[in-house]
Amino acid sequence: MSTVPSTVTTVKSSVKEVPAAFKHPLDPLNPDEITTVSFAIRQYVAKKTEVKAIKFITLYLLPPPKKAVLAHLGIPTSPGAKPEAPVPIIRQAESDVDTFDKLPETQHAQISPEELIIAEEVVRKDPVVQKLAAD
Repeated sequence: MSTVPSTVTTVKSSVKEVPAAFKHPLDPLNPDEITTVSFAIRQYVAKKTEVKAIKFITLYLLPPPKKAVLAHLGIPTSPGAKPEAPVPIIRQAESDVDTFDKLPETQHAQISPEELIIAEEVVRKDPVVQKLAAD
């Protein structure tokens, strides 16, 4: 079986640690941050709505204020000026979850790249598919 790209190798039922510090404030979300945000969304949906399970594909970083990024990097905001003192940057994320509806039985949710790779491996190993491809 080939390696399937993923951000989490196991399902976590809770988040025990705060994600590690970032190197650059505009770096993409790291795996720990993705796990933390995903868990928070799932917990919120399960506790605050009638939906008990949700699938979503996209999480992305909400960029911090430009002045905070420049201060963090030690870049002045005007030529010849000194950089402003760094301020704490709280990394925030957003998901593509804005509404959720139960899909009709004839429709299915979008699959992730990981699910697509697994499906391809299953199909490629199928003897019937191999025979049809050889003909």
